[in-house]
Amino acid sequence: SGASSRKWPNPLPEVEGEEKERRKEGDEAGMEDEVEVDQRLRDNKKGFVQYIYTEPILRHATRHNLLVELHYRTGDYLVVGEEVGRIYGQEQVGEGDMHHLLDQFILGSQRVPQQDAEYAILQMVEIASRALSPGINDPFTAMTCIDNLTAVLTYLLRVRFPSRYRYDEEGVLRVIADVVDYPGLLDAGFNQIRQYAKGNPAVLIKLMEALQTLYRSAFLRVHRKAVQRHARMVLHLARNSFDDPNDLQDLEQRSRAILPAEDALE
Repeated sequence: SGASSRKWPNPLPEVEGEEKERRKEGDEAGMEDEVEVDQRLRDNKKGFVQYIYTEPILRHATRHNLLVELHYRTGDYLVVGEEVGRIYGQEQVGEGDMHHLLDQFILGSQRVPQQDAEYAILQMVEIASRALSPGINDPFTAMTCIDNLTAVLTYLLRVRFPSRYRYDEEGVLRVIADVVDYPGLLDAGFNQIRQYAKGNPAVLIKLMEALQTLYRSAFLRVHRKAVQRHARMVLHLARNSFDDPNDLQDLEQRSRAILPAEDALE
């Protein structure tokens, strides 16, 4: 063949446990065939991604011996002409196949909760952020939102999130999806509230208490590291915005249940 041959693109290396072994086996099975064609999948529509039907994409990729890499997930906003993914295979993919793959992306004018786990979290965050705005200044509502978010985020610690890597029945890697994960949902839940709570001891202390609850319930290293990261950000903000040293002492005391001594006492 005159085209330059390349192997399947190597997926992100940082996966753990059985998924790492499964991905390795799938990669080895898929590496028997070389890639001749690398095409960009572009959409001519705009809007929020409301649904992505990955099963038809997987079946199509299997039938035509392709690897499809998706760059967007539900809840993302697409603009006209955006590259939504890449297609790797041995032959050029026709326009009809391109349209079939793009038809698996359902766009709309607003986000919907069915496949968008982040959406419900952001609705609660919106209530808390408005409560913390200078014109409203209602920290009690914000703290109630933090309690509700803590309950959801604690539950999500026990949920097995979908893998980025989708395989056919022969164990060949066919789809690399863009998926939500726990650190991303934790960011969605607490980042904006922390930012709006600058200089508010009651809310920041409440946020640190919420992180204590999550840390006690977290068993996976990736989850504990994500909670520690947020505890550091809350602690850093408090040290730079609290006026009363007693408030800072209260927050630092709570941070010791999450952070190493050198961080909590810095």
